Amino acid sequence: MKRDNVVWNGDGFTLMEVLVAMVVASLLLTIIMPAAMVASTRRHHAQDRLAAVDLASNILAERALPTSSSNEKEGKVHGLGWVFRETPIMSDPRGFFTLNRLEVQIKDREGRALYTLSTRKLRAVQSQ
Repeated sequence: MKRDNVVWNGDGFTLMEVLVAMVVASLLLTIIMPAAMVASTRRHHAQDRLAAVDLASNILAERALPTSSSNEKEGKVHGLGWVFRETPIMSDPRGFFTLNRLEVQIKDREGRALYTLSTRKLRAVQSQ
């Protein structure tokens, strides 16, 4: 059986054109997908770092109050670990004040240091 009455009018795409379009699309996706993954990873790191900065600021503000008693403390908030240290730097010759260094270090879930914030605080020596 012969079909001589089929006429191609040029509408539509040939199989070769469709295959070329698919190859071009796959090449573009191959280039774009790693960049999107890197951007997503960087966004997560930036969010963690922003949370670490906020947490460090809050802990330092809380521990700088005169009612704070311990020189070293650690904890965990929202998966981020923190360590607070207060170390004396120097004291005044009369013994009324000490200059202390207050430091907060924030670590991520894997234990890597994300952010460290430190300041100095003049404290009155408590008489006994």
